[in-house]
Amino acid sequence: MMAPHLSALVDRVWGSDTSSPVRVTTSDIPDGHEVVERYAVIPNFEKAKFLVPLGSHAAAVNSLWKYNAMKSLSTRSGHVALAAAFKSRLATLAFHDQLVVSCDRRLDRGERAEWMVLDHLARELNFPRLLAAMTVRRKNPNAKPTLQLFTPGGVPMGYAKLGWSQATRAMVQTEAASLEAVSGKLTSVLAPHVMAKGIWNGRYYVVVSPLPESVRRWSTPPLQAPHLILDVAHSGEVAHGHLAGSPYERRLRQQLDEVGETPETRILSAWLDRLVGESFPLEFGRWHGDWVAWNMGSAGAKVAVWDWEHSAPLVPVGFDALHWHFQQTLPAHGIEAAVLAVDGATLDLVALGVTPSAAPHLVSLYLLEMFVRSVRLANGGGGWNPRLYPKMLTIAEARDR
Repeated sequence: MMAPHLSALVDRVWGSDTSSPVRVTTSDIPDGHEVVERYAVIPNFEKAKFLVPLGSHAAAVNSLWKYNAMKSLSTRSGHVALAAAFKSRLATLAFHDQLVVSCDRRLDRGERAEWMVLDHLARELNFPRLLAAMTVRRKNPNAKPTLQLFTPGGVPMGYAKLGWSQATRAMVQTEAASLEAVSGKLTSVLAPHVMAKGIWNGRYYVVVSPLPESVRRWSTPPLQAPHLILDVAHSGEVAHGHLAGSPYERRLRQQLDEVGETPETRILSAWLDRLVGESFPLEFGRWHGDWVAWNMGSAGAKVAVWDWEHSAPLVPVGFDALHWHFQQTLPAHGIEAAVLAVDGATLDLVALGVTPSAAPHLVSLYLLEMFVRSVRLANGGGGWNPRLYPKMLTIAEARDR
């Protein structure tokens, strides 16, 4: 039986349109079809975590071997063993659970790009053929399929993200625009470059360059390396002033207005009004938007940073540092502990030029930003994040009174 999160990935990558000439099966293919892609499901259909392409042994091995230094010790050990199995060509026998992607034989090969995303991306990138490995993420309305692209020779060619809903399409578009905005403007931070972007079968996509092969895990807290956050913050327009009347205040109000009148937006708008009534100095610049250890890696003299889908210009400088503390705490300990974590980081924000008097207000603004993000994602068809909702509303109603 195929796990729900694997079924969701299949729908988002290959679609579920019964009129399509493409079928994804777990065994036999329909009459009149030919196999065009095949994947080993690791470890099996019910507990699927990873799809390994079986069209090339080199691509299969490298999908498990490349960038292994960034993973946890247990994951690294498992991937080394799997890579050895694929290298010896035993894995195709050992892993019986496979996804088989087939296409109607009557479809001309040149027309496959209309129905097969890998064919479309190969054409856009001017490659003869591409294969992909995919992580099977837990079922999450905001999760986007991410395809690690390889040539048949196993050379990494980049990462493709597919936005399939209103919320995820906006995130893919933001990533493409943000990477283009910072291109050539960073000194200490290494960001991917955009190789291709567009719309395919209702999905928005962006393809970004592969990570440096030398990349290693990064775990340095942000306030021990403030120059990295400032590198991003100063990569574009920088402004100084107060919240009231700032482009940032206008952006928050516009985002709430776009959602419309709901109990959640009323609470968050009232909180924003309270903060606007305070007077505290701010520096505004670009933020990455998801500054966490799992989006960063050491790459020689620079730090590679990816996943720019929440980046934005003219945001209060310091948000990225607070985001690190919030996200390091939230998954294991919940929202109350995460709020305490960011409140506890206020004294350290001086390394980013934040004055002690402004720091508590900056924390409140960051939390408001995250809660507005949660409302927007839910409104865009993504559903509520149970780690935040509904407790975030109690926090929002009580803060800054």
